Formats: sequence, C-alpha cells, structure tokens
Amino acid sequence: MAPVKRAAKSVDRAPGRSRVITLHRLNGKQFVLNAELIRTVEENPDTTITLVNGDHVVVREPMGDVVQRCIEYGRLLRRLIPPS
Repeated sequence: MAPVKRAAKSVDRAPGRSRVITLHRLNGKQFVLNAELIRTVEENPDTTITLVNGDHVVVREPMGDVVQRCIEYGRLLRRLIPPS
C-alpha cells in the first residue's frame, strides 16, 4: 500500500521551537509569527496583521487562512479536539 501524503501544516512543530504560524510576505519570503501577538487581521485587499505592539505585517495569505492557522495554534496549546 502506498503511503498517504499529508498537506503541509501551517503550524511549526519543530522540536525545541515555540509553536508559531508560518506565513508569506508579499514578496514570497516565508516567515513565522507568534500567533499570541496578533491583535487584528484585516483584508483590504491585502491581508494586514496588526500586532499588539502596533506593528503591521502584510501577508499573501487570505484573512481566513490566517484565522484558521491561529485556531490550529490555539488547539495545539490547549490540546482541544478539532470539530468533526
């Protein structure tokens, strides 16, 4: 039986690293962001993330994807069972 390919996770699970979400800047460069530092996420038309310190980050991912990644991050922290 062939192995099943899984979609890449958007939450970093590398050993020894804090759990962060992986995003892409408009130029395509990948970076990680601590989801606990996010204050707001807006889409107008680019997705702009405002952090608790007032900094802004513009990303390629749509707002819904950023929100979903933050939810996944929270579930990992709280060990919640995803809805079925």
